[in-house]
Amino acid sequence: MWIIPEALQPVILAGILSLVGGILLEKFRNKQPKILYYLSNISDFQVPSTTREGQQQTIFVNTHSIVVQNAGRAPAHNIEVVHRPIADQNFWFRINPDITYSEGRTPEGGRILKFPHLLPGQMVTISYLYTYPHQIQHIHNYVKSDEVAGQAINVFHVMQTPKWLQHIFLWLAFLGVIYAGQLLWVGIINFIRWVK
Repeated sequence: MWIIPEALQPVILAGILSLVGGILLEKFRNKQPKILYYLSNISDFQVPSTTREGQQQTIFVNTHSIVVQNAGRAPAHNIEVVHRPIADQNFWFRINPDITYSEGRTPEGGRILKFPHLLPGQMVTISYLYTYPHQIQHIHNYVKSDEVAGQAINVFHVMQTPKWLQHIFLWLAFLGVIYAGQLLWVGIINFIRWVK
């Protein structure tokens, strides 16, 4: 019969407990929706135009997009994209893919786009077009669902790390957590022995 040396028993026990605890924590944490919204494609244009009197003028047109995503592992219900109170004139939006939504108002007069639900991993892109004096900071207020508040993420175009390398980094981080747990356990045991 193989017997584990007494000095290694706490180390092995700490590793097993870390593994089981991490798996349970991850499963519990990800069984809820997670609403993320990405701000991207911010552009402004100066469009020359001619008035009825034949005078030249410049119209300032702004555009941007947000992508609302349920990054969790459970459906999100009653997602609201809330906009600040702005004039409806010279403000347009388009939703892609073409899914069911409704519009509402905040007590202050802001516009609310309501989506009945987003499944895990589902994304909705909202593209905006608006003219001066509207600016991006005048448009968005917040995003939320019945379960959670949305988290804004500014998108920067960067090279993506390959999946295989991401898995290696994740595995190394996992081994580091186990090692830290083992060091903590051994430190506690040695402290108890020192106190006695």
